Amino acid sequence: MKKTMPRIYQEWLDNNPIGVMWENGIKIYGSQELEERNITFECDKYLPLYVAVGDDSGDALFFMQRDVSSKVVYASDVGDMTEANMVIVSNDFNKWIKGINEAEELDNNGDYCAVYIEKIPETITDVIHIKKYLRLNLSTGEIMKTLKKQQPVLLLPRIHKCKLRVLMRGHEELLNYLSLK
Repeated sequence: MKKTMPRIYQEWLDNNPIGVMWENGIKIYGSQELEERNITFECDKYLPLYVAVGDDSGDALFFMQRDVSSKVVYASDVGDMTEANMVIVSNDFNKWIKGINEAEELDNNGDYCAVYIEKIPETITDVIHIKKYLRLNLSTGEIMKTLKKQQPVLLLPRIHKCKLRVLMRGHEELLNYLSLK
């Protein structure tokens, strides 16, 4: 890529030219795929001040600002790539990579969780919103019926924590009904 790159990421690329993919699904792009992935996801169109440096093998991309001194890693949902919807994953790329390596050694699923609904929401509208924001294909009636019989109810067996934060941004009050395990 011919555009400005964060020095910290460029140094990482120099040592990892083919990139790295961990068992938890996080992929940091190598030199050969960096340009292709940014073109495919139209990063210049949606986030021209950022470069996609990796993904979670799902719906989240990891970005850094196109600035030599940039160290901050952001995440954004592929379907809604705007600065307003980005979340900070780490304030330091190298510490983030180190954390991924350490988590990989300790717990391959450390960045993922299951989402449960713990209690019956105050209104049916809250259940509908939870379904909408988490993009669930479950019936509202089935969720309510199951909640009346037993609690908690599993909504999502596995989701990346970063993606969950992105999906629930602006609707954090609904997290009062949920638990992560």
